[in-house]
Amino acid sequence: MIALTGEDVPQAQAHYKRAYEIAQPLTAAFSERQILNFGQRHAFGLLRLGQGVEAESAFRPLVERSTRLSGADHPDTLLLRLNLAQSLMVQQRYDEVIPALDVLLPLMERRLGREHRHTLLLLAARQQALGSIGRYADAARDGDRVWRAAARKDGASSFTAIAGRADVGISQCRAGRLTDGSANISAALTTLRQDAAGRDAMEDAVKAALADCYIQMRRFDEAAGLLHDIDREKVAQLVGDRNFGALVDLAQAEIALGRGNPRQAHDLFDRAQGVLQHTQDKFVVARLAALEQALA
Repeated sequence: MIALTGEDVPQAQAHYKRAYEIAQPLTAAFSERQILNFGQRHAFGLLRLGQGVEAESAFRPLVERSTRLSGADHPDTLLLRLNLAQSLMVQQRYDEVIPALDVLLPLMERRLGREHRHTLLLLAARQQALGSIGRYADAARDGDRVWRAAARKDGASSFTAIAGRADVGISQCRAGRLTDGSANISAALTTLRQDAAGRDAMEDAVKAALADCYIQMRRFDEAAGLLHDIDREKVAQLVGDRNFGALVDLAQAEIALGRGNPRQAHDLFDRAQGVLQHTQDKFVVARLAALEQALA
């Protein structure tokens, strides 16, 4: 999950873009570091909106400027390099993302520490990328490290700890370890609900993950209840995936078929496939293929 506060992302991104444009020529009024900060916030807004190509174009010159200003291993540059890798992940360019993160991880561990929040953010990104190419055991290992480190540092109800535990469960469910996976996602959801002020989108994201696991377990009624009234737009902005709504359509199509309603399943499948037909996520590809065959 891509972590940021629950602000109005389109509006915030537009404001930072304008600030960045205004500040760039005003070098007497703004330091280079301040200008870079405006640029990073503008680019990260693009990332949150799922605009991976645009975010990549924005982050690449920022990485170059930060490297010239502070050095390749300065914490600011390392974070920008992580953001650049995240922009590639939004584009599902996993063959580029994973090597980039593998190189970056020891640099962050050495400069920032193994349990620094940016190090954990990198591990969370790598966990997602590994899971998307079917390396579920490796993904679960990264997620487990994120969850346990964040719980020690910031408490079990912190964003990173909850997201990390949910991500472990997602990887386990994708690997067929449904009991363990659903237990971890359920535990993350329970912890979140104990301290959920202002985190409705995060709760919806975890509920959607648990629904996917329940669908594999053929617990269709429970899965349907979890997906009821999901705020697709807010979750898409939280996780940086503009296709999140189509993934909900896919899940609801699987539920409809499991409940014996093939007509509804077909309509939902057609809607989901139109958006997800070019996905590089192996698990989603397999789900689409299985559902298409079942509906033929």
